[in-house]
Amino acid sequence: MLVLRVLPSERLSVTRAIGLAVGIVGVGVVTGINPDGGWIAVAGALAVVASSLAYASAGVYGQIAVSGTAGPVLATGSMLVGGLILLPFALFQLPAQLPGWETTASVLALSLLGTAFAQLVLFRTLALYGSARLSLVTYLMPGFALGYGALILDEEITASTLIGGALILVGVALASGTARWPRRTTAPVRP
Repeated sequence: MLVLRVLPSERLSVTRAIGLAVGIVGVGVVTGINPDGGWIAVAGALAVVASSLAYASAGVYGQIAVSGTAGPVLATGSMLVGGLILLPFALFQLPAQLPGWETTASVLALSLLGTAFAQLVLFRTLALYGSARLSLVTYLMPGFALGYGALILDEEITASTLIGGALILVGVALASGTARWPRRTTAPVRP
């Protein structure tokens, strides 16, 4: 909704509004009313929602402020600025010995594929489809967080998780325009 209110070029159709509402309901179903982890679980869910809002805001800012700049330039700039911001913190965490080649290769793979390549895809998507469609990715974040929780932390996948995930996917499909309501056709009037 933030994207649609800030950018006049993004239209809010009935189908998109329904898709956004269905996606939000899906996030609520996935999160649950009374999570098992207490306030920590609620704080974690709110952190995922806050990160989604940050991603959506960044898409709007990107479309407004840097729409004429090439994607590779934006990706390189954002990676350099992010690295410079983290550098002082890294200096306080220097290891006692140099890491092995496996660790170095892992860090390089994560930084090149998981961050730099992802930034190129992000800015290309922003240029091709705009911030409204780009922000729909944020609906998928809670689902991926739950999937990673199940794979890595052995968290339980419940019926509400699956139902909420399905609602999120339906909401994204409707809001992005990839799924549409069937059009009513009227029979021709014969004399």
